[in-house]
Formats: sequence, structure tokens, C-alpha cells
Amino acid sequence: MSYLYLFFMSLVPFVEARGSIPMGIYLGMDPMETWIVCTSSNMLVSPILYLIYPRIERFVPTDRFAKRLERKASEIKSKYGIWRKIGVIVFVALPIPGSGAYSGFLLSLLLGIKTLKEGVPLISLGVMISSSLVLSASIGLLKMF
Repeated sequence: MSYLYLFFMSLVPFVEARGSIPMGIYLGMDPMETWIVCTSSNMLVSPILYLIYPRIERFVPTDRFAKRLERKASEIKSKYGIWRKIGVIVFVALPIPGSGAYSGFLLSLLLGIKTLKEGVPLISLGVMISSSLVLSASIGLLKMF
């Protein structure tokens, strides 16, 4: 039952796996099982967002600001190529508040990565790296005390 709480805790924006992994370790759960549950639930966020995005985009009014962002994204896409993908991975992989799957999705849209096929692997890889770093820090911090 506790793993179910961790699963849903990992889906909450700004908490994600960065907050649920230390909580699971603190509650005495197995570190590897905690990592698997929290990481997999946090990785579910990006495909859901990419599937919902086209439906939401229809209702958002397009104004000059949105058109300017779209033009800037196409410039970035042509100018930076592969570096924008690496940037999304690194941004999501940073284990700091505010740089998770949700904000990684928004960053990928701003960088012109708008397809499920292109964006989900980048965000998922970043989530796995971040979760591994958080798990390592959580285990190391607990062994110090």
C-alpha cells in the first residue's frame, strides 16, 4: 500500500521522484523497489502530456506572443539541432526543484520538440538520471547518521 502512495506522490508536480524517493527510503522501503516505482510513475507524465497537448493547444488563443515563441522555437531548432535535445535531458536530470518532467515538457515545446516519439525518450532519460542521483544521495545521507 505504501508503494501506491509513492506512485501517486511521484505524479505530483514539483515533488515528482525527487521528493518521493527520499520519502520511501525514510519510511524504510527497499531502495531499489522505491526507485522503480517512483521513476516509472514519474516517467508516465511525459507521454500523457504529449497526448493531451494537441487537444489543449486548440483552445489556447494564438496571439502575437505565441506566434513569436513559435518563430523563436523554429530558429532554435535549426540553429542548435542535437544540443537542444541534450539540453532537455540535462535540464530534467538536474535534481533541483522545478526541473522535472513537467517543466522538461514545457522546455521541450519551447525548443521545438513537439512529438511524442521525439520528446518522451529525452524526458524519460532525464528522469532516470535524476532519480538515480536522488537515490544515491538519499542512501548516502542515511548511512551518515
